[in-house]
Amino acid sequence: MPSWTILVVLVGLGLLCLRSSGTSRRLNIIIGCLIVGVPSFLLGEVQVLLADPARMCAPAAPVTEQWDRYEDQFLPPHATCHWDDGRTEELVSPWITPAFLISFGLIAVCLVTRAVTHYRKGHQR
Repeated sequence: MPSWTILVVLVGLGLLCLRSSGTSRRLNIIIGCLIVGVPSFLLGEVQVLLADPARMCAPAAPVTEQWDRYEDQFLPPHATCHWDDGRTEELVSPWITPAFLISFGLIAVCLVTRAVTHYRKGHQR
């Protein structure tokens, strides 16, 4: 299954949450963002953990040329092979970082707007 198919399925499931009734729209947005953000982040982490630079960086280089260095980090999920001539190859799917950053950014916006509207209505905790 191509990597982009996973993104389309996750976004589709997240959009289904927006259509559900009975709860507030803000809660539906938060649930939809969690459905998109959490699996995409976990998939990125799995791709970083399972990245094998000796095996995955070799196909992009000619047989006589070896990759120079390998970088990885967990937040945001990132694994990259670097060559001396400046070429790079990303081993984590390109949609993962934007998907989880946008999702968690929307969750933060929803929580802040909830706190602001709650405060303006006179509720104090």
